[in-house]
Amino acid sequence: MKNKILYLIIILLVTVVYTGSAMATWSFNITTDYALGDAQAVFDLNFLTDEEITIEAYAFEFKFDKDELSYVSSTNTPTEGLYSQFLGPFSADQENGTLDGFNAASFSSSVLAPANYLLGTFTFDVTNSVKDGVTDFNFDYTDSMFGFGVNGIDWGADNTKALPHFTDIGAVPVPSAVWLLGSGLMGLLYFRRKKA
Repeated sequence: MKNKILYLIIILLVTVVYTGSAMATWSFNITTDYALGDAQAVFDLNFLTDEEITIEAYAFEFKFDKDELSYVSSTNTPTEGLYSQFLGPFSADQENGTLDGFNAASFSSSVLAPANYLLGTFTFDVTNSVKDGVTDFNFDYTDSMFGFGVNGIDWGADNTKALPHFTDIGAVPVPSAVWLLGSGLMGLLYFRRKKA
């Protein structure tokens, strides 16, 4: 019985170490220091990674609250090895509150060290500063040109629709689930042994 428990623990530890080491956590996200009452709002698009990772391309569309914000300008500062507007031109549509064609790509991939990368900024004049429950600026998941390539996998709008900051789907905490399953099994074995 002791050998079985020892084998189970070894298998559990190998599984946890393997799944933990093979998983990089990364995300695209939008940050801002904008507060009610400011004359201008600046939103930053960031790419965050905690391990070395490759990024092949990105193409994003954005929505903004056209009743509160008036588009002024943007910058597209892709990581080294990627070229801005490689996949087509960028356009702003104030009437519909959309920014289309924010992209960068390359014929090869860009290897990134763990860090926070600023991919671009979006500047708006604030025309009506109210708190109305409408998100002022966010990704537009509904556009067919929305997507990105990371670690050789192409992700489209369908893959990321439910992910507000595009956390890698592979970053689901599998090690935590394995620990939970393992501790449950150990508990069952303990109580079974105690009954005998």
